[in-house]
Amino acid sequence: VFFTAKLIQDLLIRLGEYDESEIKYILRDELIEDYVSMNGILAVRAVGVLQLHEYVSKLVPLLQRNEEDILLEEACEALIRLQSDEVVKMLEPYIVDPDYSIFTIAVLKETKTALAEKVFLESYSKTDDVDIHECIIEALVTHFSEGTFDLIEQFLERGEFSYMIEMDELFYA
Repeated sequence: VFFTAKLIQDLLIRLGEYDESEIKYILRDELIEDYVSMNGILAVRAVGVLQLHEYVSKLVPLLQRNEEDILLEEACEALIRLQSDEVVKMLEPYIVDPDYSIFTIAVLKETKTALAEKVFLESYSKTDDVDIHECIIEALVTHFSEGTFDLIEQFLERGEFSYMIEMDELFYA
């Protein structure tokens, strides 16, 4: 059903029948509720599809709603689509928070900006959590930057793994 709803939404967006004014109205009502309806989730998705950067501050708090899986997925996807340093700046405080790090790192892993890489490098030393270290290393590997090689090498030499991430696959893929 959700897949069909997304196809219909895409068509409405192409036809100009689903736009920012619709999203503004929906999000205003939905984000104050304890749970977001499918209509609200589709509005969150549309923020990314339409590249509406002014809604970043409304999407970031949604990553804390860990009981709403579809909403989390769509909020992450919308933030990834924006490819924005504003997203990076707003998510930075959550990278080392064990309650939110998984989704935060997932978004920044796919945000291919120099600032995202810099934030990962700085955040690594702000925590001793091995799970978070592994997630940060995984994200840095996907950024394919020479500036990350030293940290990745230090991580491997230290040999402290939680096995949350399959490191062998990560480095040989």
